[in-house]
Amino acid sequence: MRIAVKLLFAWEQELCNQIFEGVGSVKNQCFSEITASSMMVLVSFGEAIAKSKRSPEKLFVLLDMYEVMHELQPEIESIFEGKACSGMRNSAFTLTRHLAQTAQETFGDFQEAVEKDASKTFIADGTVHPLTSYVINYVKFLFDYQATLKQLFQEFGPGDGASSQLASITMRIMQALQRNLDVKSKMYKDTALQYLFLMNNIHYIVKSARRSEAKDLLGDDWIQRHRRIVQQNANQYRRVAWSKVCSYKLYNIEH
Repeated sequence: MRIAVKLLFAWEQELCNQIFEGVGSVKNQCFSEITASSMMVLVSFGEAIAKSKRSPEKLFVLLDMYEVMHELQPEIESIFEGKACSGMRNSAFTLTRHLAQTAQETFGDFQEAVEKDASKTFIADGTVHPLTSYVINYVKFLFDYQATLKQLFQEFGPGDGASSQLASITMRIMQALQRNLDVKSKMYKDTALQYLFLMNNIHYIVKSARRSEAKDLLGDDWIQRHRRIVQQNANQYRRVAWSKVCSYKLYNIEH
């Protein structure tokens, strides 16, 4: 799309301007007939991607495509000027909107997928679950698209500030992960391991957030609150684990 708009279509427009100088209506009609089929092939490909089955992995492709379409929008409006080219201008804008809409819907899908993840992977020693590392890496990757996401929310979002939208999405994903971890912790028959599992995973989340751009969006209050949760689980782990040791010692003394 970049090559087509910036080079091919721009050159065709320049050629039409030279040939039909002073005859605007003929120039625009001729340019429209020359470029319409090529432009619509590109737009149709983009629409096919926007309408295809959503999955978390496709989000970054959608954001790349949205970024390109947003970047080219001023040039598309300039090159495809006049009534004869209005259909191509509208199609390009519609594609940009569809890509933005599908990207936003994919955020919701990802949050739901994280919360409902029912993988049977069992970490016997209570260390970090693969789901935790996957979600954290996904969120880190999202922040490589921070400028694109802010532009998307600003242009097609529900009306709140772009930064607050990104912060809200990040928090919801983190909350979904924590709810799933709470469920997964119940897989341990040993209560001490439940607390150890939660301590390790939430510690991993907090440590990763503090070392990434997520810290600025989530805020110090969120970091401190979750550090307290880590400490609470650590205290509970010590209490439950050592109570067994103490009970064993008392049993031996009595007998």
